[in-house]
Amino acid sequence: MPAHLCTVVLCLPLIGQARDCPPPRASLLANRQPAALLGTGTAQPRRAGSLQTHMRGRNQRPGRRDRRRQALTLGLATAALILADRDAHDLIGTNADGADAEVSQWVQTFGLETGAASVVGLYLLGDDYDRTTAKTAATAAASAALTVETLNLLTGRQRPREGSGRGDFRGPFSGGQSFPSGHTAIAFSLATVYGQRYPKHEWAFDALAVGVAVARMREDKHYLSDVFVGALMGTYFGHRALKGKGGLFGFRF
Repeated sequence: MPAHLCTVVLCLPLIGQARDCPPPRASLLANRQPAALLGTGTAQPRRAGSLQTHMRGRNQRPGRRDRRRQALTLGLATAALILADRDAHDLIGTNADGADAEVSQWVQTFGLETGAASVVGLYLLGDDYDRTTAKTAATAAASAALTVETLNLLTGRQRPREGSGRGDFRGPFSGGQSFPSGHTAIAFSLATVYGQRYPKHEWAFDALAVGVAVARMREDKHYLSDVFVGALMGTYFGHRALKGKGGLFGFRF
């Protein structure tokens, strides 16, 4: 049961992913001149331009406010998960021997070895569409990996089996590599790109990404907050790459 609840939480970043929609066209609104702006049958360009600028500003402000609310909500959710990490980790448990461990070991390779092999295979064996997909996926995964490494260096969080076993944040350059989960970030970045480029198989890519997150916790490598933040980061960089944008450092293939 705890594993199922964890799966639901990790699916949140993938629920309701909206397709890119063009921004509202303020120019169309500006062309519809109100009666107050009309003189003797001719429009007043200066006032029309002011109306256009005003409408553009009104259309942009709600978007910024929404992003701030989302960032605040995700920040509070992450903080709550960090406080509950130890209890959640005890409930989820760790891998037992046998088939469960073998499946876990295989699934989490999608967050590194198998995922990297899929990118190389698409580029070398695919057509132009597949090669474009491979470049996009590589950009997303590299952006996620670089950001994860940076946060690992800055936070220095210990893994569940390290130190006191409480997931202490030891600070910059202390050696901890738990927060956030790199495997999870890469898996979700690849799943986001592949799911959009090959929509018929989106469910399978999402399932693999969630499987990687669960496996990393079951392998006693990460806490719930680690994989939650990794999933958010991977999804974010996946969507950026699909829009033709690079990571935080502007790098892209």
